[in-house]
Amino acid sequence: MTENLNEVQQKIVNILKISGPSLPVHISKATGVSPLFAGAYLSELYGRGIVKISKLKVGNSPLYFLDGQDAQLERFISYLPEKEREACVLLMKQGLLNDKEQEPAIRVALRNIKDFAIPLNRNNNLVWRYMTYKENQIPYVPQYDEKKIVQEPEKSIEVEKKEDYKKQAVQERAEAKIKPHIISSEELKKQAEKLIEKTLVQEEEPKEIKQKPIKKKKQEEIFLERIKEYLIRKQVEIEKIEKNDKKQVVAVVSINKEKHLLIAYNKRRFDETDLLKAYKKYSHLNLDLYLVAKNDVSPKTKETIRACKRLRAIGMFEEE
Repeated sequence: MTENLNEVQQKIVNILKISGPSLPVHISKATGVSPLFAGAYLSELYGRGIVKISKLKVGNSPLYFLDGQDAQLERFISYLPEKEREACVLLMKQGLLNDKEQEPAIRVALRNIKDFAIPLNRNNNLVWRYMTYKENQIPYVPQYDEKKIVQEPEKSIEVEKKEDYKKQAVQERAEAKIKPHIISSEELKKQAEKLIEKTLVQEEEPKEIKQKPIKKKKQEEIFLERIKEYLIRKQVEIEKIEKNDKKQVVAVVSINKEKHLLIAYNKRRFDETDLLKAYKKYSHLNLDLYLVAKNDVSPKTKETIRACKRLRAIGMFEEE
């Protein structure tokens, strides 16, 4: 499927193979194209089924990745909202979760983390499976059921009979301090969730991605980038930039190994006046003109171009 990709698209695929899930801004920096065109290329690759898009968002943008790189999305769990992150960590540790056994907030969160939670039907019950979970590797750990929690019996301390009164008094004081502690199901759940979250943070502490502020590009830079992208699609190579401002780009280009002078106008159309000005200003270069505008050339201007090709200078004559 990747055989028919153009040069930029193939470069994007190669970058994703090395870097894994990435944002459009990272693709833009790596390829040298504008963020707008990077997003357009990624959307086209997604439409062709070559790349995948995450439901998880970093800021306002999803992540783009290749098939088989789903597990690498774990690097971005810290960007999930608090309750979704809690549900994801719980599912990651246990592998499978019975939907009915979860508290309402966790049940809602599991439905929102589609990158990580896969729904299964088990005996007409909804069960959530973690994306990398394999049943032969991770045993199913059921949620705590309030009916199944057995309260810990009160511990007894065997007091040895000793003649030494001081030792016996010390042991009695220790016995008085030991009291049974009965944990409710809610407390047990909270302690389990805190322990899971603390363990995950210790294993891999998420690093904040510090992005440098993006400088706002000038209008002439944006226009030049758009012209470059257009010429790439037309397989036209730029050899030299003669002029670049917000109104036009003038450059020497190669078309089928022949040099031409390209003039790209940053306006809807060019007319006969523009043709005449361009010819007068750059006729010394002795190159054919290649004109580009935002819209198609008007019929009147096309007639002028055809007429110019057929016109020849006759010369001066002397009166008798």
